[in-house]
Amino acid sequence: MSSRTFHEPGHAVPFADLDTTEPPHPAPSLEILQFLARNASYRAATLLAGGLADDPDPIVDLVCILAECPAGSFEDAAARAGLRTGELGRLRSAYTFGRVHGVRTARRSFDPPPGVMEQAAKRIAARHSLRGSTPAIDTNRLTYPAAQVQLRLGTNKLWYPYTQNTAGEWFPARGENPDPSAAYTAAVDARNRRS
Repeated sequence: MSSRTFHEPGHAVPFADLDTTEPPHPAPSLEILQFLARNASYRAATLLAGGLADDPDPIVDLVCILAECPAGSFEDAAARAGLRTGELGRLRSAYTFGRVHGVRTARRSFDPPPGVMEQAAKRIAARHSLRGSTPAIDTNRLTYPAAQVQLRLGTNKLWYPYTQNTAGEWFPARGENPDPSAAYTAAVDARNRRS
């Protein structure tokens, strides 16, 4: 599966595109069933061609499906997944900004190679006026509490910007970048727009 799109747009699945009537309630709508058929066909073709298997995290899968198939019930999906609607909304934003890798980065932390986080903090300090703000490093997360900014390093080596609201929750922002300084700038810009 590509990290750019969840399924291949325009991927032909003859049985999914048949003119059919709506299925009986409580089955999913015809639009959702057609989407799932196209998606399953694309995944199977990708695997048969030697591509990578999909993400084993069902929440990542759910977010990708909801983002690509707007006919789904967001509130119902959150309840069935055991998530608060706001939490699922933040994950959907992570998908909007960073596609599959954005959701993975929002969901999981990992231990980067030694020195990576410290080097990123030095790069940011060299390019930004941090007013004595020392970042907190926790696994792949670089947090600047005074600035209400957090950067999360993805396994794809991109830095994903986050901003914090007054309740202490972290929200993904647009502007993932291989340069942590540029991602920091994106987070500050997003925080300023929110203020």
